Formats: sequence, C-alpha cells, structure tokens
Amino acid sequence: MRAMPAGIAPDAARRTATRADRLTIVHVASHRGVYRGGAVQLGRMAIGQTRRGHDVTVLASRMRLLLHRRTFGDRRSWAPLSRAGVRMAFAPMKQGRGARALGKLFDRGRVDVVHAHRDEALQEAWLACEQRAESGGAHPALVAQRGTTSPPPPSVAEIFRSPRVARIVAVAEAVKRALVEHADVDPAKIEVVYGSVDTTRFAPRPRDTALRAQLGIPDDAFVVGSLSPYRVEKGLDDLLAAMTPLLRSRPDTHLVMIGAGVAKRLGARLGADAPRGLHLFEHQADVAAWLAAMDLTVSAATDREGLSGVLRESLAAGVPVISTDCSGNGEIVRDGITGRLVPPGDIGALGGALAWAADHRDEMAAMARTGRRWVLDHCTLEAQAAALEAVYRGVLAERAAPSG
Repeated sequence: MRAMPAGIAPDAARRTATRADRLTIVHVASHRGVYRGGAVQLGRMAIGQTRRGHDVTVLASRMRLLLHRRTFGDRRSWAPLSRAGVRMAFAPMKQGRGARALGKLFDRGRVDVVHAHRDEALQEAWLACEQRAESGGAHPALVAQRGTTSPPPPSVAEIFRSPRVARIVAVAEAVKRALVEHADVDPAKIEVVYGSVDTTRFAPRPRDTALRAQLGIPDDAFVVGSLSPYRVEKGLDDLLAAMTPLLRSRPDTHLVMIGAGVAKRLGARLGADAPRGLHLFEHQADVAAWLAAMDLTVSAATDREGLSGVLRESLAAGVPVISTDCSGNGEIVRDGITGRLVPPGDIGALGGALAWAADHRDEMAAMARTGRRWVLDHCTLEAQAAALEAVYRGVLAERAAPSG
C-alpha cells in the first residue's frame, strides 16, 4: 500500500474552525482502497479538514461480497483516516446504491458539502442530490473533483455542466483547460487546487547508503528513479529506451523502477536482455525512503496525467526531477529552473536530458532547491485544506445570497 496520511505530523494542520463555523463535509469516492494518488489525495483532504475542526465523513466504495479477502484489505487501507477522526462509511458506487447510502447520511443531520471523487462517485452523488431536491428536502452543495486531462464520458460531462454541480476542483490548470475544451464547462465554475504532499515525511535527508548497499549500488553511483505503475500512458518503455544507452556506456549509472506491474511485466519481457544497472520492483510502501537512495527521478508520462504526485514528493525531498511536458507537470517543472522538461514521447530529448543531468549534478541540485520552495508555497497540507475551505465557503455564500 502506498504511504498514507498517517505520516503527517500531528501539528501539520491546527483546528481553526469554531463550532459556529464548522462545516459538515462528505467525500464520496469510488476508490475501493488507498492504493493510488487520487485516493491518497482524498485522504489528505479529509484529514486536513478534520484537523481544521470540520466534521468529515468519507463514503467509499466496497465490493458486494464482504467475505472477499481483497475487501478486508481495502477497508484496512482506510484505517489512517479513522485514526485521524474521519468517519468512514462504505457502499457500492453503482446502480444507485451509493446514492441511497448518501441519502441516509443526509437523513442523519445537516450536510453542507458533498465532494465527489471520480466519475462513478460523482454520478451517485449527483443522483442523491437530485432525489433530495425533487422530494423538496434540503440538499448540500455538490463539488466535483477532477484529476486528469482525459475527456470525461458524455454522461459525466453533462453532470459537470449541470447547475447541481456548484464547483469543480481541478488539480492543475491543464485539467481546467481540458474541462473547458473537452466538456464545454464554464471556466468560472472551475477552481484549481493543487494536490498536497506531506512535507514532514518528504523532506531532504542524507543519502540512504544502506538501501543502496542492499541493491548492490555503490555510494558514488548516479541513480535514476521511476516511481510509477506500469501503464502505457506512464511512458516507462520510453524511459527505459532513453536510459539504456546510458546504462551501457556508463557503469556508474543505475535505473531503479518501482511500481505496480513493473517487475512483473518489464522483467518478464526483458528477461536475460535486461541491461546492467536496471533494478525492477513492484510497488513499495515507503516512497520517502526510496527517494533518499536516488539522485534523480523521472516522470515520462505521455497522457492522462493531472499533476504527478511523484514530482511533488521528489522536489519536497530535494531530489532533482526530469519530466515530460504532459498535462499539468509543466506547472511544477519549469525547464532549467525547477528541473528539466522534455516533450512527451521524445525518447531522444529524454535521453539527452538524462545525460545532461548526469554531467551537471550541481545544477540539478540547485533546480531541486527551487522546486522545493515551489512545493512549500503551493502544495502543503495546510495550503490544500485552506484552498478547499475557501471553495466550499464561496459556494455556500452564493447559495445563501438572495436570488434575483
């Protein structure tokens, strides 16, 4: 399981809401568990809002077969939220079951805001609010989350445009532009709130020579890291193609690739042809520890990004980055300032940037320091929680204003 918000320092976000201005917030998620970036961000939102003094519930997806072994693992992955004071509830996010579960939460008392994550959750939340409105009951403000530049399905795009959705929170300016272009959403309806990173866990630390030794990597080697699951749009094949000449010509260079499916799929395909210095691993829980063994991380994505969490985490930890100019990644990686930026799918450009980085480590380190300052300004838990609260209060103020 990916590292969860349990690692956030106890005083990372102080309780600021008084009883009078406390909000009741329900996050609706079609994630079954906390395994990927979107669910991790949802967890940080919920914990950050709870620590600001708000009443927060997460309604998450579950499988129908409660005896399925995976289901229990899914539920355990949400445990850090419960320990932080977030209420948890579970329901299938399909065929109106999520809407019925949300309706029951409405019946228990006031809900100010419903924040829906991913398409299935949004459809169920929209249905619950529609049903409550049709019955004449009070219904909360509905806020949608969007974390990718991929065009939404027509039915979801229609919900985005509907008056029932008060705001859409986009994780990057690129995501906002995509919603306007592909879904014809009014840009005034979209607020950009960058994802957060736990800057306590992801902070500069000494090189992890012990981990390097376990991997058989010398202390003075140049280690390039990739922290992405194996999916076509993550560009891992491009990264391997760009790195292979360096691995073969520079004995002091290593590539460590970590992520779900990486060892299984890449390892099986390469077999005995794997270049020297290539290390493949499946998903690892303690990402911060692995970063401490790396000199550089790379995001080679070609499509379907929002703003890569690996870039935020790497820069927060003071680790230099190279990224493709995909989706919102160019908002954090400015070429020559906070890292190196190359066109998506351009293996030659990526290979050139990697070779340059290997020869200019001091310059890359300086860029990483600038990037860390950007992360501290824009991507802390406190910044995210405060920005979301401003979105919610703006929506609620509009609803309270006299019409006409």
